[in-house]
Amino acid sequence: MANEDFNQRMDRLAERQEALSQSVELLTHDVHEMQSGLGSLYDATRNLVTAAESLRLTAEAHERRLDKLEVVQQWLAEKERAREKGE
Repeated sequence: MANEDFNQRMDRLAERQEALSQSVELLTHDVHEMQSGLGSLYDATRNLVTAAESLRLTAEAHERRLDKLEVVQQWLAEKERAREKGE
C-alpha cells in the first residue's frame, strides 16, 4: 500500500514537473516575442522622433520666411502710403 502511495505521489510530481516545464517554455517564447516587439517599438519611436525633429526644423524655416514676408509687406505698405502722400 505504501509503495502505491509513493508511486502515485511520484506520478503527480512528474506531472507537475512536466506542467512547469511547459509553462517555462511558453514563458520563454513569450519573452522572446516581447523582446522582438520592443525592438520594433524602439525603431518606430526613433523614426517618430526623427520625423518630429524634421517637422520642427521645417516649421522654423517657414516661420523665418513668414517673418521676412511680413517685413517686406510692411515696407511695401509704407512705400505705398508715401507714394499716395506724394513723397
